Amino acid sequence: MGHKMVMRCLLCFLTVLCGSGVLLHGESLALNDNDSLRMPTPGAFGLRILSSNLVELTLITTKEPDPAPVTEWNFFKPNGALLLPKASQFDAIIAGREVGLKVISFKRRPLYAPLKQRDLRIGNYLYLQLDEPIADGETLRVLNPTGNLFPAEKQFVALKDPLRRSPAIHVNQTGYAPNLPKKAMVGFYLGSAGEMPVATASGFAIVDTTTSNVVFQSHLTVRPDSGYTYSPAPYQSVLEADFTAFDIPGEYWLQVPDLGVSFPFKIHEGAIASVARTYALGLYHQRCGAANALPFTRHTHDVCHTAAAEMPLTSFTAVNSFLAEQTADYQNEPRHTAPQLNNVNSSLYPFINTNVLDVSGGHHDAGDYSKYTVNSAQFIHALIFAVDTMPAVRALDNLGLPESGDGISDVLQIAKWEADFLAKMQDTDGGFYFLVYPRNRKYEHDVLPDRGDSQVVYPKTTTATAAAVAALAQIASSPSFQQHFPEEAALYLQKARNGWDFLDEAITAHGRNGSYQKITHYGTTFIHDDELAWAATELFLATGESQFHDQLLAYFDPSDPDTRLWTWWRLFEGYGCAARSYAFSERSGRQLETELDPVFLEKCRAEILAGANDQLHFSRSNAYGVSFPPQTKAIRVAGWFFPINQSFDLVAGYQLDPKPEYLDAILANINYECGNNPENVSFLTGIGWKRQREIVHQYAQNDRRILPPTGFPLGALQTGFPYLEHYKGELGALTFPSDGHLTSPYAPYDRWADCFNVTTEFVSSQQARALAVAAFVWANHSAANEPWQSAQGTLLGVPAEIPMNQEISLSLAAPDMDLAQAMIVWEAKEQEPFAGPLFTFSPTNPGPHWVEAEAVLPDGRRVFAMTDFIVEYGEDLPPNSYLSTALPVTPEMAALYHLDFNTSDATGQQLSLQLSGKARFDAANLGWMAERSGGALRFSEIGDYATISINNSTLFDSATEAIVFDLMMYVSNYRPSTSNVPIATLTRNWNASMELIQNRYFGPIFRGGAQFEISGTSVSNALPRNRWNHLRLAIGKTGYSVRINGDLFAFSPSNEFNNWTNPQGFSTLTIGNFAGWMDEIAVWNVKTNHTMTLSASHVAPEELKLSISGHPGVHYLLKNSVDLLNWTTISTNFLVTDQTEFQISIDAERKFFKATSIP
Repeated sequence: MGHKMVMRCLLCFLTVLCGSGVLLHGESLALNDNDSLRMPTPGAFGLRILSSNLVELTLITTKEPDPAPVTEWNFFKPNGALLLPKASQFDAIIAGREVGLKVISFKRRPLYAPLKQRDLRIGNYLYLQLDEPIADGETLRVLNPTGNLFPAEKQFVALKDPLRRSPAIHVNQTGYAPNLPKKAMVGFYLGSAGEMPVATASGFAIVDTTTSNVVFQSHLTVRPDSGYTYSPAPYQSVLEADFTAFDIPGEYWLQVPDLGVSFPFKIHEGAIASVARTYALGLYHQRCGAANALPFTRHTHDVCHTAAAEMPLTSFTAVNSFLAEQTADYQNEPRHTAPQLNNVNSSLYPFINTNVLDVSGGHHDAGDYSKYTVNSAQFIHALIFAVDTMPAVRALDNLGLPESGDGISDVLQIAKWEADFLAKMQDTDGGFYFLVYPRNRKYEHDVLPDRGDSQVVYPKTTTATAAAVAALAQIASSPSFQQHFPEEAALYLQKARNGWDFLDEAITAHGRNGSYQKITHYGTTFIHDDELAWAATELFLATGESQFHDQLLAYFDPSDPDTRLWTWWRLFEGYGCAARSYAFSERSGRQLETELDPVFLEKCRAEILAGANDQLHFSRSNAYGVSFPPQTKAIRVAGWFFPINQSFDLVAGYQLDPKPEYLDAILANINYECGNNPENVSFLTGIGWKRQREIVHQYAQNDRRILPPTGFPLGALQTGFPYLEHYKGELGALTFPSDGHLTSPYAPYDRWADCFNVTTEFVSSQQARALAVAAFVWANHSAANEPWQSAQGTLLGVPAEIPMNQEISLSLAAPDMDLAQAMIVWEAKEQEPFAGPLFTFSPTNPGPHWVEAEAVLPDGRRVFAMTDFIVEYGEDLPPNSYLSTALPVTPEMAALYHLDFNTSDATGQQLSLQLSGKARFDAANLGWMAERSGGALRFSEIGDYATISINNSTLFDSATEAIVFDLMMYVSNYRPSTSNVPIATLTRNWNASMELIQNRYFGPIFRGGAQFEISGTSVSNALPRNRWNHLRLAIGKTGYSVRINGDLFAFSPSNEFNNWTNPQGFSTLTIGNFAGWMDEIAVWNVKTNHTMTLSASHVAPEELKLSISGHPGVHYLLKNSVDLLNWTTISTNFLVTDQTEFQISIDAERKFFKATSIP
């Protein structure tokens, strides 16, 4: 048949199943419980022995965007019907003997789905029940002989070690304090089979991790959940392990016979201190108007948002659009009789001060960098309540903050930082602005705080004013605050009085209902009634003046169900603040009990105790002890739920009635947040063995690290997945059992994924409440007077320079500190996070690298260190196989940029490249060259690029056969973006362009004019990261082509070459907007036409032998036609030699053939 040739179908590509996560050099796909901070990549797999006769097979998969189907382990139909594989598809071998099995269950849930770029990783879990038990010390191997479920190279093998980690055993990973209740839970969700049965008779043991000796044993008790109304109800088989009686400090596992052991945990005097200090660090990370810096954190940034804010005008489009959007539902509140506040001019309270205003300070409200007055006031209340009513909390001066050790309460100074900001938010008429917000958009979603937007304040409202009046009066009347900051106390009280005057005038002018205008949902639950009651309370307690007392008694009845959210959630927002402050007036050093109304006082105390009893009841009705309301269970929703924050009412109640049950419930909530939950996840960043990386927080979304800053609470319960642009509705649809199934939904406390979900976003007032809770437990039940501010860590073993792919090992040290008991978390450029005393890794890219360590000791003291080093391109690595020497100037070149530390065009026809952002030259990575010399152009981020206008007269003339754009390219990373950005583009106009761009949804794509586009994993696979690739984009008379390292990657017929034929004007060349290097940029006006001859002869009635003669190494496009006018492409053909022959089946009517070269 003649010479064999290579043929490719047009735009037909082999797609390799992989996510955008990179499998690092040497990384195994076998799952490893000892590396719990690593995110499994698609293809990862594992076998886990849950018990002697129950095993779990795990496979991590991915999928292309809808409508692409699931291609692996798709064991259920779209209607939810389960299609389990048959037992005959598996072989189970225990210690060499084959045993029978049953396939009993399946569950599937997305494991990872980041916001900024699609990187979907799906957890698939198949459960097999063995006919014979596995004994300790025996090895189980599960095979799939047909290979239809997993290939033979995936070795599903596990040893039944009695000390193997069990996902069914849940502990507080931060640890437990001696002399306090210590409880853990046992339970596991199997998906379609419900809960895993565990016998209570087996009991449990505490095992020393150093010696593996059992040091304590006790029994397990059933702790069923209540409140869910569907059947079968979830969490009826959860068991509680109570080891309160064991107090010996040390590190331990909790072991359940036949199941294995928990994550390691410590019994330590500082266990609760660790939680408190972690929350304090989280608030430090939220500080606005200040830098975050070493030695207090590794998540650093410069001073942020110090520019004065503007007063918005009608010309501020974003502000007025936001007001119209947020207030569109104002008529849903019957008492909202005032006009809709749909623009700045519709406010009842015009701006008196029209100058810019300093609103720096305070704390960023949540995951965004805004600051809400109502939440700011709640923040201050929680911390000042703790300082004034809890002497041990007031004494804490060792939280590890810049102000620690100065003799003033750290908690008080955190509150002052917020109050200093709040005091600035007042207009000259006494009213307080509702919000500080970006001037021109809702969220600063693509910048770190020190690169934040210009800001504005939003109009004054009675809700914001009343809340600010209350908080400023409360802190002004704090004895501790008056002692340390007398001038500020006097100023704050005067501002509170001015604010009250504003409220009095507003209500007089417009009425109690008519004075209220809504902006956002903050502070709208009881319109402004609760804030007014709270303001009257605090002013009365601060001044003793009867006018405020009379207002309070007239408008607030703490026993009225209408002062509770949904009539059952007590102490909500302003009403709760008012009740607490009044009930603790004498204890806080304000008004004596004899000066209070005894009936009202009793109602406040009763409501506080009732609120504590509610949280206790919620805890007791929960299998895991968390105070999740049964009322919420009944409607099967969850969101914005933070367990330690939920304990604030328990702390208040405990101070009135120190019942052990209250303390037990507080600790149960702390335990849940710190890992004692079905997923073994820490819902407080910076602690625990299993941590979430994708959170709703703008700093975390934009910094260089994988792990978010320490100290942020994450919503511990969620209804399900959100709609995210990169995934649309895929995440929920992939889940099995479905979250919304009527009778057998996915177990509600197991609904976790490392995913951007706004229902898990905290606000800073919840951080403050949680800090108060943790500080109270720590300061009242453990030693809390050891001085601490910070320590300077040092990284040992960091080289100044190192060749890429060479292994290095680093350790952390700090002066006069023993870090042997510390958990040290490491992060480095292009490496997965790792926990351990020694960090061994191999940098995979040349250029500047960074590495950081964060050590947390058992009592929450932290040591940070970070440094940079240089990685050089390995001398032993081969050059690029296609191009390895600098190009000479040739007549067909329109431009040639060698980029050897200059931007000039070697042909002399074009101007110099213009560099933007941090685009710069270096010689760290010249690995494409056989003889390395000169330089290359390096980029780090979107915004780092180079551009030039190419004269079109140099691109086209009457002899032009093709226009070609060549370059060398080394990609370290593509940067996620919110819009399409050019990476390598030559553009004349909308229908005359050749482009490699970073698409906001699909990553890198090739595009040509209006007729050519390729996206998907085929593109990123063809341009592998961490290596030099030669890229050629071309448009010729036959169409568009893309070549990578000389090989034709794609060709698309097109007639758009005609759009390049006008020699007038300029085309724009742009390169950059990614992390990596480019070199040897060339643009060609190709005039060479690779001619060929084509002959044909019949070998059968419908078989034709074609012979092509031409230039070896050139791709030709083969076409046929009936009429010589309309041509149909048959194939693309690559000539290995100067001639090739092949046979083809033909339609009898198609009589004409031609072959043309592809550029």
